[in-house]
Amino acid sequence: MALTKARYSMVSGDPVNVDDYIPSGTATATTDCSTYIQSAIDAASDAGGRVIVFGAKTYRIDSTIQIKAHNTKIEGRSAILDYYGSSVAVDFIPIGGVTYPVGCSISELSALVRTATSGTGFRIRSSYSTFDRLDVVLYTAATSARGISLVGDDTNGTGPYYNTFIRCTVQSQSSGTDHIGISLVASAPNYRSPNANTFISGRVGQCLQGIVIKGNGNNFYNPTIENSAGAGTSINFQADTATNCVNNSVFGAYIENASVGISFSSNAASNSVYSDFITGASTVYSDSGTNNIVIGANSPAILPNGVKLAGSASSDAEVLDDYEEGSWEPIIAGSTTAGTYEISTYHADYVKIGKSVTVNLYILMAGSITGGGAGNLEITNLPFSKASNSIAQGSVVTRGIDLTAGAISLSCGFSTLSSTDKLVLEETIDNATSAVVPISAIAASDVIQATVTYTSTT
Repeated sequence: MALTKARYSMVSGDPVNVDDYIPSGTATATTDCSTYIQSAIDAASDAGGRVIVFGAKTYRIDSTIQIKAHNTKIEGRSAILDYYGSSVAVDFIPIGGVTYPVGCSISELSALVRTATSGTGFRIRSSYSTFDRLDVVLYTAATSARGISLVGDDTNGTGPYYNTFIRCTVQSQSSGTDHIGISLVASAPNYRSPNANTFISGRVGQCLQGIVIKGNGNNFYNPTIENSAGAGTSINFQADTATNCVNNSVFGAYIENASVGISFSSNAASNSVYSDFITGASTVYSDSGTNNIVIGANSPAILPNGVKLAGSASSDAEVLDDYEEGSWEPIIAGSTTAGTYEISTYHADYVKIGKSVTVNLYILMAGSITGGGAGNLEITNLPFSKASNSIAQGSVVTRGIDLTAGAISLSCGFSTLSSTDKLVLEETIDNATSAVVPISAIAASDVIQATVTYTSTT
């Protein structure tokens, strides 16, 4: 293209100014500037990677602006690319048909996607690059369009990897009917998944889907997603295979007015959402995947593998510092003389939450027992001893145990305020007195079934 005059910015080493490649007097807002802008970008690359700068105005483009070289650096300086084409406003093209550009940066550049069906504002097929304040508006006529899309190259095994996005925004004008704000693409046609990309702040407004996350190890910090009138999904962890939506994280998201706030599709695995705040969503979370973690600011935590409390005991009464569950082996013995009381079958388990212990037991005595005990019937070998100065009684059902004539109720618990690991059976007689069941009351094939909750010493 012949220029009317050489300008200072064309001197070697200085930034390449897009306006230097546009004929004087051109109405950039209404004239297709695609060829002029592309010439400026190509010239900067040919000159060894000089910075490309725009003016703070609107440039109409009818064709895709292509990034074709490593280390391409564009300063938009609040410029607007008003795109009337049918595909992608800004795209990355493989160098020599093999490797997509790396180490690039684009800042303060907006794209208006007017009419492109299934089109995109910025299609990122780069790695190790930085994108600061990319802003996209998707108009109603641009049906099924995306704002910012990350697409890899499966054939050559490249990115997009390790890119950083800062304060990027996408706004839909179609009231949430068909647009996607930020899309990480891994599905057919077969693309390599986006991995290890970082998004810092930014906003998606009124799109049907706010952020679609595919790939592995991508992180989003403090995004804002505002859907329109309860439509669509704000954040969708969407796996096309069992391996292309794993270990992605979202921190501090603000979500508003979605049909579904956060969704994990089938095969989405080991992803995590921390400190999100969701308001106005019909369904807060939907999880069809596996091992996904949600710790919300205004909703219950979802912890697929539970919580292991393995730290030191806390002096704070409001801190839960201990949880345990397991089984134990009950032993029947006399309080004065233990004797020998064979058990045929038992089932005994416990749950300990803090110092509160609940034990469950079922005991079936052997068909023949040696006996020889004296004193009270005791069930010993509890998993945790009862604390001093505490008392507890639980429910019990027996079969075959000889109770005192006139007994009207029976309980299982402790008969002393001292610390002990022994349960007894206590009967109430004629609604007036109580007595502990003696060891002589049990015989072969008798059954004891009980549940007791008590306070432990530890």
